[in-house]
Amino acid sequence: MGQATPICYEIKEYGNIQNALDYFLKFAIEKDLKILDIGTNLGSFPYGLHTLGYKSVHGIDIREDAIKNGRQQYAAIRDSLSCYDGQTIPFDNESVDIITMFDVIEHIPKVGEFLLEANRVLARGGRFIFQTPN
Repeated sequence: MGQATPICYEIKEYGNIQNALDYFLKFAIEKDLKILDIGTNLGSFPYGLHTLGYKSVHGIDIREDAIKNGRQQYAAIRDSLSCYDGQTIPFDNESVDIITMFDVIEHIPKVGEFLLEANRVLARGGRFIFQTPN
């Protein structure tokens, strides 16, 4: 008998990454600030920022398969993509200058708790930049 072929499937990127980048660029964010993209999926947005010269970009998502795929697809930022439990953001208090989220907040069941957690990791004077269709 022949060996079974592993099942592979493509993980889609949702949303319009170019629109998200264009929106982000309107804020004239300094390129040396620490940026965290929550709900990053594959990490296409952080990778886009990386290609534009942003030095410290990170992406987190609750889907391990998406992060694994993103690490393969975006090797240049592979160590900056990580999975998290959807509750505790894996960054220290006041350690992130900019948090971004695109088409994610409408999927969070306990938004108030999430916003408190996001505020915990956001540095004083930091920004939370997000878009939602709802």
